[in-house]
Amino acid sequence: MRRTHPRIRRALCLVLALVLVLGMFPAVRAAEGTTLYLVPNANWKQSNARFAIYYWNASGANSWTGMTDADGDGVYEGTVPAGNDNIIFCRMNPGTSVNNWTNKWNQTADLKVPTDGTNCYTVKAGTWDNGGGTWSVYSAEPEETEPAPTEPAPAGTYYVAGVAALCGSEWNAADTANKMDWNGEKNRFEKVYADVQPGVYQFKITDGTWNNTWGKDGQNYTFEVTAACDVTITFNHSSKAVKAEGKNVAAVTTLEIRSITAVGAGKGNFLNGKSWDVAAAVNHMTANGSVYTITYEDVAAGTYEVKFAANDSWNDNWGSNGSAYTSGNAEAVYNGQNIKFTVKELSDITLTLNLTGFKYATKNGGTYSIAMTPVTTEPEPTDPAPTDPTEPAEGFRVKLSFMKPDAWSSVNLYMWTTAGALSGYADYNTWPGKAISDSDGDGWYDLTVTTGEAFNFIFNDGSSQTTDLATGAVTGDTELWIVGNEVLTSKPLNTTLIHFQKPADWANTVHAYAWDANGGYLLGVWPGTAVNANTDNSGWYDVTVETADAAGFGFIFNDNNGKQTGDLQSGALKFKNELWVYADGFVAAEMPEGWSNTNLPIFVPGTFPGPSWDAASNQMTYDAELGLFVYTFRNVPAANYEYKIAVGGSWDENYGVGGVRDGSNYSVTVPEAMDVTVYYNHTTHLSVTSLTYVFADITLSGTGIETVKLSDTGLTGIYSGTVYMAAGTYTDVKLRMDGKDYAFDEIVLTAGKDVTFYMDPVTGLYYCNASNKPIDTASVHFDSQDSTYKAPFGAVAAGEEVRFSIASGADVTSAVLVIKGFTSVPMEKENGLWTATTAIPAMGEYDYYFALSNGSTVAIYGDDDGYYGTGCVTDLTAVRPYDLVVHEAGYETPDWMKNAVIYQIFPDRFFNGDESNDRAQEWARGEVDYEFITDWYTLPENPEQEGLLDEETYRSSGAWYGDGQWSNEIYGGDLKGITERIDYLKALGVNVIYLNPVFWSISNHRYDAVSYTEIDPILGTLGDFEELVAVAEANDMHIILDGVFNHVSDDSAYFDRYYKFLGQSEKIGAYPYWAYVYDAMAEGMTQADAEAAAKVFFGENYGITDYSYTEWFHVSSTPATWADNIGLRAGKPVYSYEGWWGYDSMPVIYSTNGSEYQTGNWAEEIISGDESVNAYWITKGMDGWRLDVANEVSDETWQNFRDSVKALDSDAVIIGEIWDDATKYLMGDMYDSVMNYLFRNAVVGFAKGNSASQTTRELEKIRERYPEEAFYAMMNLVGSHDTTRILSYLDGIGDDRNQKDFASAFPTYEGTSQLAKDRQYLVAFLQFTYAGAPTIYYGDEIGMVGSDDPDDRRAFEWGKGNEELVNWYARLAAIRAAYPALRTGDVKMLNTGNASLMGYYRDEILVISNNAASAQSYAVQGEYIDLVTGEAYTGTIPGLRGVILVPAELAVQITVDTENLAPAWDPAYIVGAEQPEPEVQVVATGWSGYTTWVLTDDGTLTFSPTEERWNGKCNLANYHKVGGVLTLPWSAYAETITKVVVEEGIHAVGQMAFYGLPNLKTVVLADSVEEVRNYAFKNVTSLTDINLENVMFIREGAFYGCSGLEDLTFLDGVTIEDWAFSYTDIIP
Repeated sequence: MRRTHPRIRRALCLVLALVLVLGMFPAVRAAEGTTLYLVPNANWKQSNARFAIYYWNASGANSWTGMTDADGDGVYEGTVPAGNDNIIFCRMNPGTSVNNWTNKWNQTADLKVPTDGTNCYTVKAGTWDNGGGTWSVYSAEPEETEPAPTEPAPAGTYYVAGVAALCGSEWNAADTANKMDWNGEKNRFEKVYADVQPGVYQFKITDGTWNNTWGKDGQNYTFEVTAACDVTITFNHSSKAVKAEGKNVAAVTTLEIRSITAVGAGKGNFLNGKSWDVAAAVNHMTANGSVYTITYEDVAAGTYEVKFAANDSWNDNWGSNGSAYTSGNAEAVYNGQNIKFTVKELSDITLTLNLTGFKYATKNGGTYSIAMTPVTTEPEPTDPAPTDPTEPAEGFRVKLSFMKPDAWSSVNLYMWTTAGALSGYADYNTWPGKAISDSDGDGWYDLTVTTGEAFNFIFNDGSSQTTDLATGAVTGDTELWIVGNEVLTSKPLNTTLIHFQKPADWANTVHAYAWDANGGYLLGVWPGTAVNANTDNSGWYDVTVETADAAGFGFIFNDNNGKQTGDLQSGALKFKNELWVYADGFVAAEMPEGWSNTNLPIFVPGTFPGPSWDAASNQMTYDAELGLFVYTFRNVPAANYEYKIAVGGSWDENYGVGGVRDGSNYSVTVPEAMDVTVYYNHTTHLSVTSLTYVFADITLSGTGIETVKLSDTGLTGIYSGTVYMAAGTYTDVKLRMDGKDYAFDEIVLTAGKDVTFYMDPVTGLYYCNASNKPIDTASVHFDSQDSTYKAPFGAVAAGEEVRFSIASGADVTSAVLVIKGFTSVPMEKENGLWTATTAIPAMGEYDYYFALSNGSTVAIYGDDDGYYGTGCVTDLTAVRPYDLVVHEAGYETPDWMKNAVIYQIFPDRFFNGDESNDRAQEWARGEVDYEFITDWYTLPENPEQEGLLDEETYRSSGAWYGDGQWSNEIYGGDLKGITERIDYLKALGVNVIYLNPVFWSISNHRYDAVSYTEIDPILGTLGDFEELVAVAEANDMHIILDGVFNHVSDDSAYFDRYYKFLGQSEKIGAYPYWAYVYDAMAEGMTQADAEAAAKVFFGENYGITDYSYTEWFHVSSTPATWADNIGLRAGKPVYSYEGWWGYDSMPVIYSTNGSEYQTGNWAEEIISGDESVNAYWITKGMDGWRLDVANEVSDETWQNFRDSVKALDSDAVIIGEIWDDATKYLMGDMYDSVMNYLFRNAVVGFAKGNSASQTTRELEKIRERYPEEAFYAMMNLVGSHDTTRILSYLDGIGDDRNQKDFASAFPTYEGTSQLAKDRQYLVAFLQFTYAGAPTIYYGDEIGMVGSDDPDDRRAFEWGKGNEELVNWYARLAAIRAAYPALRTGDVKMLNTGNASLMGYYRDEILVISNNAASAQSYAVQGEYIDLVTGEAYTGTIPGLRGVILVPAELAVQITVDTENLAPAWDPAYIVGAEQPEPEVQVVATGWSGYTTWVLTDDGTLTFSPTEERWNGKCNLANYHKVGGVLTLPWSAYAETITKVVVEEGIHAVGQMAFYGLPNLKTVVLADSVEEVRNYAFKNVTSLTDINLENVMFIREGAFYGCSGLEDLTFLDGVTIEDWAFSYTDIIP
């Protein structure tokens, strides 16, 4: 940012002083501006919003000014410069510091600055935007002459809510015993608790409800009492600061664990029947160090919930991230959601909580696992049963209790034994048995049988029935509960399904909180469990509550954001219950009539014509007839498009391929211009389009059955329908579709049953489940990853033959291979397997499954889990087909890429090899300048954190504290720096260098090109690039450049929004041209005339002859709401245009007919022309492209791009930036490789504890989908400029800067856990031993840390790295280079039988990695050398490392060039070891009384004496409020002032001189200062440090309200006047 340094003349100061003393008329309209006040309503005050004023004048000039509430009275103040009569008050995002429309949340209507004496605007209650408000007169606080001794109590009542050990009641929001008292002396609320015993306590402050609560960092306030003492809880109602004070009160920094309890919904043996009992000793887990386990035997099948709580309290507990548990180690989330898991059969359950890596400071690092071991039992032999049918046998009482299905009108019980009728119960042995009743009205139909033998039984209503059930051995009195076909040995919990109608003003997330009569948590601690939205597509939010208490339970719905219902009650319960809760909290036992939700806010964002990826665009409507949400895009041009489904107009809830939340984008191809309709089902979350989905009209009919339509409301692609068929023979049942009949063979039913009919309208496959003759499913087997069943492996070339085989039992008489989108192939028996061979002629992604028949019954075999391999038998509606990828025949990728070790460099941050170019360009984007960093080790500026932290805290991070702009700080790294460090890269094993953009730009990241054919001058020259290419080639290295072709900079020659390039060539940027046209049209011209006039104007005045860039972008005639301050149209509203992801700094290339390739001459200039950008850089020696945001550019563009690249250099590589599955781009017509983020997810997941089997599934899925040529050329990265650095990611810091706390925003190596450091060794090991090109993000190899952008772009820490780690990377690279098998050898996964050991063969090399912290054993036959150590393998794999085993005869010596690696760790290579302190810049200067003042950019305001005196003394001026307003010479900089220095020779600090400065912390007074005058520092609450040892007079109110002051030393005999230290802790 440019800064000016005016020197204010004394004459001007005298005039200003006169104005201050005499005032102006009207009072609030001073010459320099108008001070206005804002009273926000309750809506505007939410989320700690800040406020600003947008103002403009008649000429269109505009700007912003911030508003502050210095005295905490809820009235915000801001000054609008003179001459601006139009304003808008705005509510701003508190996480930002810059005032602009992007950071605006809400606004008033356009307002006029009042001229009637009013000055304060009150926002109308209940409104958000444009609501009418009122003007009034606000008088600022008058100068006190005799302040009251205490502050009156403010409005509001506050309570302490916390643990019972502190508060007496458990988390009661309005317990009168915990009401806080007002302390007027200290200006705060207080609650004193006497004689609190040692322990750890938690609490929050409430307003009597849970709508508004205050703690620490949004969480409960936690403190420890080390010895019994009184504890005072304090609450500042203005700052909302909460504190616990006391003699022996200490902050909790570590967690002492005395016990861990497994807590949850106890059912049967699980949790010993204890339901949410946090102190149940019977559920205390066994500790082994920091690992806790407990086992529950014989747990019945069902769904369970559990959490882990420390020390018999909810203070510290661990749960899940909201995802259901599947397998392996999962992250234990501190105070997380309930862990949900499913037990499929009777099993022993072992729960394990591993807190070895848990860090209390960051609340992360723990894992949990759940082991399920099926129980197999053999019935003990019993004596033969008595045979007398009239007398019941002696024996035990067996009570059967059956829950009647809703559709049954009565219940019969049929019983038998293996010998016939059950003794004494012969009348129950004739079908359908004997009727039984609900004897006690509890909903259970029951009968007690006295017997000593096991027996079988069936419940039925004469037509429907259960399956055959059995008691098992009868060895004592017992009771069995039967639900459906499940026999339970303990009474199941009462289940209540609650439907909740969410109020419109609630946040999108709904939570349900429930408790039983004993206060036990039924859905976890507050705010309870998150509830899925509209799970049945009806608009209700559904949650199920289970409890053993038939009396009922209490519950509350809330949005975890301040909104909630009151306390609600379920009423008395039966086994199954259902409730509806309306938005107003009314509870009903029946659903309201006619309820439907046709207004659910569902959207279709994507790349279809219209806004790009706008989550609130293209709202769907509900089609009641289809039962689906529908949206139609009209006249869509031929192209490839992507889309997702967004709920509620935001990305918080979105669905992609397969209905997966946050899943991959849907991809569609429009072959020619047409309407495209998108359909969505909000139950399955599946979506289809009219392009591929078949809406079939299928009718089922036949004599004796109901005629029905088959349907597919779930959008699975399979139609089904169910009808009841009575016992009998059916000869004419058929399906009819498109005028064709599909007849069934004769159906014979011996008993009535519901029969389901299925049809796949694409393949024509159809069948029903009428037959009771089952297929031997246990003998059916297929494995897509076994060549016995499918060959060749994985993807195949178009036209290549593929053999499929499937095993079955002898009962199967026919089999069909169904390939959707291609054909159905009958299979023949070969070598005992059903086999078919086929070839698909066209490339694409196909699905396949198998249909097997035994002549009566049809079974479908498909994939079971989405990871291929073996699958399962299912029905057609539930089939998950296997995928078959068919790529272009002859597809090849560069061999050097398959053998690559890639090193990614962010050029500005690697090394400065030429200081002469450091300031080769001073300007950045628009009117912003670059900031030049002189200390290489300074962390990048983080404007987000600058807005969240005070300056002192922010600076303590070591990050640059700058102008608040993103990406404009320059470090000086350049191309010569890379050349200079080439020996280091070679020693590391690198043979490919991938450079982030190097083209001329206006940011440090350069993803916003100014010119594609020029090197950015700050990085060097074209000659520097050519030198780098030559040196790289001499060292057998390749250079890959970053191609950003989706968008450019708005400050570029192509767009030229700021008119910087106009007249510099014969070409004109798009923006000046279209702005001229639209300005002319606004004056009444037609567009044709305006364009003609524009060409005349620019031709005559600027020599423009080439207007091609005007076709590259779509500039709208609609003006935006902001204006630029520079350029020919300064002050006028900017015309809008599409920016990448909404960023106006990066205008997007227009897609003509859905394709950039068809836009003007863009393709010729960028891709395919003889002098194109592509051709230019290939001729300069580069070896390939990495393509930015590749999925946001059309397929047609990339197909032509590949043709052009390969025509120029067939060995050049093309790599796409794709974050999820990239199959469609790797078919042979677009890319050679992609940035393999799927690989990152898999290997990092393994390093963090995922099981070997899970990781194997993920890696094998990639291998099976990607063509072999692409698979071996994958760019296998684990971090990049777009992610958190790998070391910090392993330590729990996620991508996307979602963690805002200081430690996560600015991680340090010293603060990183040893576990994370060890895990990085494992991650690197996997990169270098698996197929694909290992990719190192610069600095990862030396252990650099960093959160996501911008912190992941720190300067390379030369001389400060981890020597051991860099040598580890170099050794792995050397091993890889020595053994071709590790580069291009086959991959064959090995099942080690150990969840921590993942193994695979690379030809003859065996690789085994260990993700456990401890060493693991694994035996191999023969003599092997471990290439990692160079020694004989002993059978042990070290913890968090691995072994690379080769037969002894194949071992070679591995060496590392440690000398050339020294710059990474040797302190001699530290950059600028003796750097001078950065020069302090002057921000402003002026006069005050007989002193001068200077404000510097470090926040220091310094006063110096002048030569003139008043009565021989130099004093600061006295200041007064004029019309209730205080204006100081430094008021404009009030928020930046943190320190005041009064130099020697000054005698007095003037009246009100520093009144209310919000961030002033330190004051240094020279020995000459003898007087501090009235109210000089009033309400400077941030002041903590001042020296008063030589001050003789401290006048009235001088430090009034300086609550931060604690210990001061005074001069003997000092005079301290009244109220000098009121509302402080100072007692003079």
